[in-house]
Amino acid sequence: SVARAAHRRVMRLRLTGFFSFMGAALSLLSFVASASLTDIEILNRAESFVVENGYTDAPAYQIKANVDLELWDSLTSREQVLEMRLGSLKRKPLGISKSCFNKNCRWYVAFEYSVPESGDTGRFVTMNLDGTEIRMEHKDGDIARFLIAVKKTHNKPMEPTR
Repeated sequence: SVARAAHRRVMRLRLTGFFSFMGAALSLLSFVASASLTDIEILNRAESFVVENGYTDAPAYQIKANVDLELWDSLTSREQVLEMRLGSLKRKPLGISKSCFNKNCRWYVAFEYSVPESGDTGRFVTMNLDGTEIRMEHKDGDIARFLIAVKKTHNKPMEPTR
């Protein structure tokens, strides 16, 4: 009858509202959980990135078959890319910092050159706050200025990487 049909519609709306609310709540929880990496997790991801992409003196079996390319790397072969990168950076990161530009926040993880290039410059691995979109910045950065404002991590015990 009409009353039963109206009651069904109300129940359907309540259920739809409940599931929409639960979906939104779960999305929020997963966002909060994914955005809350620890310092060690950030450092380990960055360290793994430099090892797997051939920037350290790591053995060949630890380097990915398809390394992540930097801005100009697409103009050369994998072998040439690895020849330029191999052993260029120390494996352990110096420190981390969060930086925001136009509401886009990223982690910056500093690495020293194995053989100092010029002055206090180094390279930076960046990633979103949840650890995604990890990449090597294509320009050198000023390590001395970076370390003034960040927590130094080279004296902290590090968790072993994979």
